[in-house]
Amino acid sequence: MVFVPYCTGDVHLGNKVNAYSPELTINHVGAVNAGAALAELVRAFPAATEVLVAGESAGSIPTPIYGGLLADLLPGADIEVLGDGSGAYPDVAGINGLLDSLWGVVDALPDWPETAGLTAETWSFPELFVVAGQHAPQVTFARHDYAFDEAQAFFASLGGVDRPTWCRSSTPTRC
Repeated sequence: MVFVPYCTGDVHLGNKVNAYSPELTINHVGAVNAGAALAELVRAFPAATEVLVAGESAGSIPTPIYGGLLADLLPGADIEVLGDGSGAYPDVAGINGLLDSLWGVVDALPDWPETAGLTAETWSFPELFVVAGQHAPQVTFARHDYAFDEAQAFFASLGGVDRPTWCRSSTPTRC
């Protein structure tokens, strides 16, 4: 098993140093860390025949990209991807652009034909599943989401997404 802890505040997709203030600079290098983990996985298990790429919450968001990359690195392996708890995030150009400006996501995406046209405004968390699925159709991609996930509701609200726009429930206070 290879475990990649979440420590750079960029959902494992960043490659940019950002000075938020004179006292606070964050190295958003999640994509660099994840790339090193993939290289170590391939080095340690070059004959792997089955690989599960799994992540929860922030770790769920990049799972399709890293599943697609592993399909490239281990072409003989059956790759399965399971993301848990990242489905509430919308594809909103302004949010996509903001996150890209903070984290440098577009520059950190794999150099695939499927990612070639993505811009700061057109990449998105949901789009990662689309481009990875197009790039590596042999990979099994799955995502599990819970409509009453408080963490997703909180982070979606930070992005300006009101709960009723993404959760339809007879008990809105639970959503």
